[in-house]
Amino acid sequence: MMSTRREVLLFACLGVLTVFVTGPVTPATESAVADSGPERVLELAFEIASAIENDPKDREKAQYFVAYDLAQTGDLALARRYAEKISGWRKGVALAEFARDAARQGKKELARELIREARRVEAVTRGWQRPRIAAYIATAEAELGDAEGAKEVLVRLAEEDSQYLGRAVAASAAALVRRGEIEQALAELDTLADSRDIYDTWWRTMGLIDIAGNEELPEKTRDLAARRALESTATIAGWKRVEALLALAPIFRQMGRTPQVQEVLDRALERVQGIPPTSPVRTRLMGRLARALGRAGRREEAIDLLERAHGLCARTMKVERPGILAALAAVNHDLGRRRQARALFIEALDAAAELVNGRPRALAAVAICGELGRHAIGADAEILARLQALRAGLKAPW
Repeated sequence: MMSTRREVLLFACLGVLTVFVTGPVTPATESAVADSGPERVLELAFEIASAIENDPKDREKAQYFVAYDLAQTGDLALARRYAEKISGWRKGVALAEFARDAARQGKKELARELIREARRVEAVTRGWQRPRIAAYIATAEAELGDAEGAKEVLVRLAEEDSQYLGRAVAASAAALVRRGEIEQALAELDTLADSRDIYDTWWRTMGLIDIAGNEELPEKTRDLAARRALESTATIAGWKRVEALLALAPIFRQMGRTPQVQEVLDRALERVQGIPPTSPVRTRLMGRLARALGRAGRREEAIDLLERAHGLCARTMKVERPGILAALAAVNHDLGRRRQARALFIEALDAAAELVNGRPRALAAVAICGELGRHAIGADAEILARLQALRAGLKAPW
């Protein structure tokens, strides 16, 4: 399928396509009605990722992100097919992550099959990447209810690298939840309560958030876990605290806890202001926070935050701008601001085309495709043509 469509992309009109990269932009339409759906855009993203010639690490990372984005659309089967084409160790990570997703969806046989495939990648991997794959496999096995096995693997890894200890506890708690042993799961997470290690605080908080988000559990249990998670976010250092708060906000919203939603978002707003304005992390988090504000009914604040984030883009590194602009475009689309979204996608494509070297241009194009695909936006004819032109124009210098 990919090879056939790739031939279509490299057609006789390369000169015309180049105009889309460097020439004038047609007037923006009110909505970016997709001529090509999310799957087509992500297929193109994988082609672009695979075209990176001189840097296997960046190629594999970009391929992994595309497979992950496909999984976010809900199509695990397609995501798996793309993951199997990743040439490096990230293939094992992707397969293990999809195994976890399959387990959460109740597809236990598929989860076990994906775990077996991930193990095959682990077996031929050397260096620090091998324990990384093993950690993801253990997390997937925890979702199947294997508390003891998952924790044993991760504790063994933690003997060599402390970052795995918190993950071990969170994985064990997840397995206990799957077995209906909720009190034991909460007690397991509480073993990390006094730690201030950056990994331990993160995994305890995310373990509590995972319990709070489990709609199969009693409301009282979920409420307890959510309140503990909110308290736990205060122990997370730096910008990762904002990420945890953004993960917690939709759970409070789903539970109908409006005051807690607003408290979480206010805390995130305060925290994000402390991140240096030149950091791409700040701009991206501002975009995600704007999405959360919009969904919580704070539309005007969301739009103001988006506009401020857009203003900061010029202060970030050029190689980061296309992805940031595309992320902000996707948030505008989510808020129903389709005309503004399309204009920002065009601006992102302009920024990508201005990058001199092929490798950063390819990574920028993958990031733009990811936003179009992951958020089910797709691409209209002009946007798709410009992405195709970026693909066709990849060449040295890389």
